[in-house]
Amino acid sequence: MARRHGHQNPNAARPRPTIDAGQANNIVVYGDFAQFVIVDRWPSSLELIPHLFGSNRRPTGQRGAFLHARVGSDVAVPNAFRMLVA
Repeated sequence: MARRHGHQNPNAARPRPTIDAGQANNIVVYGDFAQFVIVDRWPSSLELIPHLFGSNRRPTGQRGAFLHARVGSDVAVPNAFRMLVA
């Protein structure tokens, strides 16, 4: 069964309840998804890699790129969702 507990971070601006699924048999989360917020945080950074290396630690003759971006999500109203547990 899912347990609810308060956020224990003393540096948090405001404590929020979190859901710890643990060993529960969670089937579905249902609710008002208009209360679920997804945020793309910027800036993202793109790093060009001029020389890629293979598994044998030798250059492969290829170039690459590494994109680092941050995405966050949260529930605006915690009581807008319920979890169905088997």
